Amino acid sequence: MGKIAHAAADGRWLAAWHRMTPAIVLTFAAAMPAASRDWLVEPPPAWVEPIAAPLDAKAPSGSISGGVEYLLADRQTRLEAHDRVAYNHYAMRALTGEGVEEAAHIQVSFDPTYQTLTLHSVKVHRGGQVLSRLVPARVKLLQRETDLEARIYDGRKTADMMLDDVRIGDVVEYDYTIRGVNPALNDRHAGSFDLQWRVPLKSMHARLLVAEGRPLRIVPRNTTLAKQVQHHDGWVDTRWSDQDVPALPQDGGEPGWYDPFPIMQWSDFPDWAAVAAWALPLYRVDADQGPALRAQVDAIAQASADPVGRLLATLRFVQREVRYLGIEVGVGSYTPRPPRQVMDHRFGDCKDKALLTVWMLRALGIEAQPALVNTRVTRGLDQYEPGPGMFDHVVVHARIGGREFWLDPTRSEQKGTLEHLSQASSGRPWSSIRAPPGW
Repeated sequence: MGKIAHAAADGRWLAAWHRMTPAIVLTFAAAMPAASRDWLVEPPPAWVEPIAAPLDAKAPSGSISGGVEYLLADRQTRLEAHDRVAYNHYAMRALTGEGVEEAAHIQVSFDPTYQTLTLHSVKVHRGGQVLSRLVPARVKLLQRETDLEARIYDGRKTADMMLDDVRIGDVVEYDYTIRGVNPALNDRHAGSFDLQWRVPLKSMHARLLVAEGRPLRIVPRNTTLAKQVQHHDGWVDTRWSDQDVPALPQDGGEPGWYDPFPIMQWSDFPDWAAVAAWALPLYRVDADQGPALRAQVDAIAQASADPVGRLLATLRFVQREVRYLGIEVGVGSYTPRPPRQVMDHRFGDCKDKALLTVWMLRALGIEAQPALVNTRVTRGLDQYEPGPGMFDHVVVHARIGGREFWLDPTRSEQKGTLEHLSQASSGRPWSSIRAPPGW
């Protein structure tokens, strides 16, 4: 399923955020030439507020994690009419040989199908000197496919930089901007800033710029950090700053729904119904999905007139005959492929297999609809602001004779009766939004 930007605080700077909620039933985001067209080298955008790295400051006590002191995390995001521009600025001091290895290796990931990466600077501070370490010709652009073992291709690329001549005691400082918003989001925005990590941080800054008049809610979670709001040049400029931010360690055995980390959430989706309304067109397909799929539906119908038998046959067919493989590049991180295409290729991810199952069940006269779910956070829907990127899985919600069933077409083929199938569970009712008549 789609991804958005609480995982940064393991000592790495580049967070892979997965803020997800339990479930929503779909009722239906002077330049130097660069070495690659996927990225540029330019100065920061003019609207960025420069924040000086606290080079001489000592990070909070106990802040040496992997031989590194984390001195600065500065994130500034501007939500434009049809775009999102996210500026990121970090600084860390290497205190050991292990810390040098950490600080001297910079990685920035982005989706080149809709995002542009701009590198601004990479500096090493040593004894009052500022040494430039950004050499465009030595930036390696990698397609790592970190979820390949899970049979997911996301198409993301990583700008990989191994810096020369970084020594114990050096401060490595770098900044970059990622521009772009997933076209599937239809110019809608939702996201968050993390305000505390698992390791201490000397200086934390976050800034959000939104056009005057644009409806956007900014909601804190697990924090009372004050904000500063300014109005200028047609923008609402909201900022948060904190110094000597202590670590917030975790044992690692906490349930998935428990998340003590403070964040500042923002979204222009007023409620979860608005998220479902956004997703509705993505899961709406033509009645005609080709002769191969129609033949399969007819074969199931001829084999049994019992709705339960038909449901089981459909579920087992998709589980057995359509292998799991996710092509989640660009809009594919949110948008399922048509059932006809999934049937022809005989592979798909959770979105694809759920929509195929729903189409077949409906063709067999069984009420069904896809449901966006969260497999990690199984309760606490109200803790999070609504947003499309809050989900990591799609399942099927079906009804037969007033009874409801939750089916996962991505599982291995399930045997037995419908009553004895292991049903997916989120730990709370999933059906927060029902399909309208005629969907």
